[in-house]
Amino acid sequence: SESTSHGAMVIFSLIALLLPISISASVCMTVRQYPRAMRRGDAEFLQSFGFLFIRFRPQVYWYTRVIMFRSLFIGFVPVVPRASAQIYLLQVALIVSFALVIHFKPWRVASMNWLDVLLGAVMLVFLNIASFTAMVAAQDVQIIGWLCMGLALLVTFVAPAVMFVSMIRRLHATARRYQFFLCHHKADMGAFARWLKMELVGDPAVLGDVFLDSDNLDSLDRLLNFVAADTQSLVVLGSRSIYSRPWCIAEMATAYGNGVGLLVLALPGYSAPTREAIPGMFEGLDLECLLENGISAELVAAALASICERPVGEVPLDLDVKAMGQLTERLARGDPQGFAQRGSTLRDDLATVIIANVSDFEANASAHVLRALLTPHLHENVVQIPRVLRAEQDLPPNA
Repeated sequence: SESTSHGAMVIFSLIALLLPISISASVCMTVRQYPRAMRRGDAEFLQSFGFLFIRFRPQVYWYTRVIMFRSLFIGFVPVVPRASAQIYLLQVALIVSFALVIHFKPWRVASMNWLDVLLGAVMLVFLNIASFTAMVAAQDVQIIGWLCMGLALLVTFVAPAVMFVSMIRRLHATARRYQFFLCHHKADMGAFARWLKMELVGDPAVLGDVFLDSDNLDSLDRLLNFVAADTQSLVVLGSRSIYSRPWCIAEMATAYGNGVGLLVLALPGYSAPTREAIPGMFEGLDLECLLENGISAELVAAALASICERPVGEVPLDLDVKAMGQLTERLARGDPQGFAQRGSTLRDDLATVIIANVSDFEANASAHVLRALLTPHLHENVVQIPRVLRAEQDLPPNA
């Protein structure tokens, strides 16, 4: 009967374990969705899950997972049969937590970081005192010896493992570091290029980096090398003046000549080149940068002819957050076509709105960049999350 009861308890405990495991998995999924929700100003998401993030600085929003796993680990420590092993494991957990707090300073209120450090130090002192009072049997000494040996082996193998991971990352980076290279005319589409990069970097489907010259270019001499050797796909932000910029043409020709993928977005004012018009497109342009880099007129013509035949993603003038999300998802799949504009309603109690001339594409993009930058700092109160006012929307009464 005792074995039967013990078996039933084991089964019940295994079923009970599903609760903390499911909660932990849900928290991890929620934390992963947080950056995307912030960029989109998702008020419903923050109203439901804001309690996981409001205690921490925006840069370390993920720290709630550290707290959760630390608590989970400490909760399982009593399962270990030996007191000495329990003390050892608790010390490891507290030291790791202690180091993370000192390094990241995660708490939004600065004094809480110092309080966390102080409490961690006090708990470590008590644990060390407890270790002197614990009965140390011969088996405990053996266990401690094995744990120390395990720690020593861990330290011994950590350095080679870090070097191996760094080498793999470096090899991956040399293969194709940038998943997307944003080819754009800065005067036409500088703000939109910034907004697009912010969205692409936060998309889980985008595993590589995104090249934007304002962020990643340190020397103009290396620009075309980035396109030829470090880029998977060149995204042409088609604007009114894109084909009047010699360096943009050079990027397209380099991508075409080196087998780099080409994705074209038709932004407001864009006019796609035709095969008949290609020979006359270079009149009056200073093409010295093309000649200096060995780019011939024939290669440029072939690249532009290739662009004529490629599918183009039409981007609406009043692009909003949801449509931008669909656009980044399409780009991640390699097909910029097919996304639809979807409007959204504003909360009546919304207190923060950004008013911009949404009939001006760059002004609208600038407003969304501002919204994305402000949102992480205003998420404590859902009504403070900024939204960009669309042309057909009325100003909320509490704004």
